[in-house]
Amino acid sequence: MKLRYFTLACILTSITIIIEAVAAASGEALVFLTVLSALPIYLVSRTYPVYGMISYFCVCILLLTLNPHQMLFFALANGLLGFFLGLFENKKISPVISNLMCGILLCGGVCLSLFLIGSSAVLLSNWYLIALISLFCFIYTIVTHWLLAKAYRKFKVLAKINL
Repeated sequence: MKLRYFTLACILTSITIIIEAVAAASGEALVFLTVLSALPIYLVSRTYPVYGMISYFCVCILLLTLNPHQMLFFALANGLLGFFLGLFENKKISPVISNLMCGILLCGGVCLSLFLIGSSAVLLSNWYLIALISLFCFIYTIVTHWLLAKAYRKFKVLAKINL
């Protein structure tokens, strides 16, 4: 049984790397593809959380060699969101609580990434900017959770496996 989950995790990790590599190679033209990188991590962490965490860190390490900027965005935004949404679904935590917790994590990740690229003075002096980032993160989390849950149900039907 664990071999099936390990194989699934390896395949989905590879898909995540391919999605991120295509988005990094195309520049700004296909940057919307990075949103899709949360899906494989979500699927793995929802089915088997330990392999989800391993997949998340493997993708981060491989992206660090490929493109550090892309890795920073993945590690602090989409990958983090996909991992924790899948983890909370696996643990049967209420969707409202999981969206709230993931929204806070995403907001922290976005603010940390802005701090790391040198926009901390703008963040600290403008409280309304932090409020807008928080609002965006909560809406983004709710929409992403809905899309990922819908994709999981389709994946489960298409794969015809008991996850």
